[in-house]
This record gives sequence, structure tokens and C-alpha cells, in this order.
Amino acid sequence: MPGVNLTRAEAKARSGLIAVQSYEIDLNLVTGDETFISTTIVNFTCNSPGSSTFIDAVGKSIISATLNGAPVDVTAFDGESVHLQSLASSNQLIIAVEGVYSKSGEGLHRFVDPADNEVYLYSQHEVADARRTFACFDQPDLKATFAISATVPAHWAVISNNPVESADQTGANKKWIFTPTPRISTYLTALVAGAYHRVDDFMLAKKLSHLLCIAAHHWLKAWTQRIFSKSPNRVSLFMKKNSAWHTHLISTIKSRLPNSMQGQWKMLVA
Repeated sequence: MPGVNLTRAEAKARSGLIAVQSYEIDLNLVTGDETFISTTIVNFTCNSPGSSTFIDAVGKSIISATLNGAPVDVTAFDGESVHLQSLASSNQLIIAVEGVYSKSGEGLHRFVDPADNEVYLYSQHEVADARRTFACFDQPDLKATFAISATVPAHWAVISNNPVESADQTGANKKWIFTPTPRISTYLTALVAGAYHRVDDFMLAKKLSHLLCIAAHHWLKAWTQRIFSKSPNRVSLFMKKNSAWHTHLISTIKSRLPNSMQGQWKMLVA
């Protein structure tokens, strides 16, 4: 029987049988202090129609499951996996699991901070604990796209792998929807939710690009002087031929730097 610790043989057999295209994961995080509900839509193909496999799902119970529109027998759910029979060449599984919050860091960890009595959640899915948060084929070589959403108390902030597509409030709750990820392994999925203070800084990437341009200029200047150190006339000729480009590069970089970085600019290009 497949268990929490997937064997190498089980992983090899499963990846040889199926390929996963996408997951749509909806997390309901307002159902109680001990458990939550994750509903997952998985689209996957099978290269040997009629075969069977299993999906990993560690939780308290399976609320419902359908494969290609037909109910899946979950009466024998062992708390670890759900068996899928008579696969088609193209399959869609819809499965809702009653998950259990972790207090030791695996899956979806829940913590109440005594300083403010607020709840803070974070996921830890490496290497095979994504199955504790949502039903999945939890092995690194079965990559797919992930579209994650979460319903939380309205005052919470939520962060996941991708940017927020929408965050709409209904009553005391808010549903956060994130744009789909590229194809990644299950263990790379992430979710942070709680009464966090959220700050979005879109200047960071720009600052890094500015510093890279400064470093490139500094390196070019040093490289030119080193290569032509024994031929001053060649240095002058090189700089004269490239003076227009050089001037344009310097002025462009300087004009895009924030005031807080002007000091670093003067130091590096001096």
C-alpha cells in the first residue's frame, strides 16, 4: 500500500504511467482551529488507459472525489492516499480533503502568537509534504502548473508563489486568487497567510538592475585600462570611438538612479 513515504519503485511506476498538466487548488481556511478544507482539480493524462494509480492526500477525511465525472470510492481511505481506477487517456479529478493544521512545520503550519492572539499560517512542502495541504501526485518529476486560491478572514494578508489576481471580500472573509505558476514540482508550492503586515516594493528589481549597470560600467572601465595599459594611444582611440555610447550609457544610468543611490554611483564611477 502506498504510504506517506513514497518508495522509489512507486514513484518510478507512477511517473511512467501519468503526466500532470495542471492543479487548481482552493483552500478554505475559515472552517476551524484544527482543520481546513482543500479542494483540488487535477488534470492529467495516462499513457495506458484502463490502468490504475493513486493520488497522495494526507488528512482527516476525504469529503468528496470524482474522476471524469464518476464518484471515486473513498470508503477505504487510509489517511494517506486515494486509489484511482480505470484511468482514461485524459483525466480530471476533483477531490476535497479535510486537512489538518500542523504544529510541527510539515504541510500547513498554524501558530497563534500570544503577543497579539492572531493566527499565522505558513506552508512547508519540501520534499513530500505538499500532500498534507492538498491532494497531489507528490513527487518532484511530476511537474504541473498551480492555480492557488484561499479564503481567509478579511483582515489577513496572503502570499503565494505568483502575483495576486484578485482579492474580493464577502462579509467577514476575503478570497485571494493567484495567477497560475509555470510548471513546477509540488514541493515548490507555497502559501503564507495571517494577520501579517504586507508591503509590496516594486523598486527592488529596478535597484538591482541599476547596480548591475554600475558594476558593468566599472568592470568595462577597469578592463579597458588593463588591456591597453601598455598602449596609451590605443586607450585614447578606443574611448574616442566609443565616447558617444559611453556618455549615453552613463547619463542613462544616472538619470534612472533614485536619490538614495547617487552616493553609490559617484563612488563606483569615479
